[in-house]
Amino acid sequence: MSHKMAAAVIGALALLSAPATAEVLNSSRSLKPDSPMAHYLFSQGFFKSMADGAAALDKDLGVACDEDYSVTPASFIVLQPINLPAGAEHATSGAWVYRYDVTRCGKTKRNNMLVSIGKDGPQAELLLPGHTFATPRQMAEAIPTVGAYAAPVLEKDCKQIRIADTTVVKPPTVAAGAKAPTAPWKERWTVYGCGKQVDVPVTFTPDGKGSSTLSFGG
Repeated sequence: MSHKMAAAVIGALALLSAPATAEVLNSSRSLKPDSPMAHYLFSQGFFKSMADGAAALDKDLGVACDEDYSVTPASFIVLQPINLPAGAEHATSGAWVYRYDVTRCGKTKRNNMLVSIGKDGPQAELLLPGHTFATPRQMAEAIPTVGAYAAPVLEKDCKQIRIADTTVVKPPTVAAGAKAPTAPWKERWTVYGCGKQVDVPVTFTPDGKGSSTLSFGG
């Protein structure tokens, strides 16, 4: 089972201004609000990709609403240094995650989108919704196991299993100087399938190598 949406190349992103000099961003904390890098990362093209990703997720979950999406960025995380050359339309390397809230039909939901720079330019991939602390790698590793755990509660032989939301129950601890959680944390993943849903309590125990082990219950 894979919850991730198919990657889609982002085309015709309109920049507010082209950079006069090359910029390299290694951390979100280093981003200057009025810099060309900031204009690039929060251009209308990327906003549209966020809204389109949220619409695709709602369609996948059977959520019906005719209103337009209102997108509000919450934060973003640099996974790989972003290189934006002088005068370039797009970054030439890098990967980052947008965490953003989407309001539609009176409801606000947290969404997460991974953007990576490939040979054809920026590619956007919708990650799991909600406030999960799991990295894209940890999400990919956890999705099949969580789905299998939830399957007995859903309809028999249900094949359309999706992660509809993620909630943090016990936040992770990050040791001084560390960039990732160093102690177990607890989340609740809402699994939807064939007209039913079930909440799965998940405990992540980081292994110090970018992966984690999972346990359920509690």
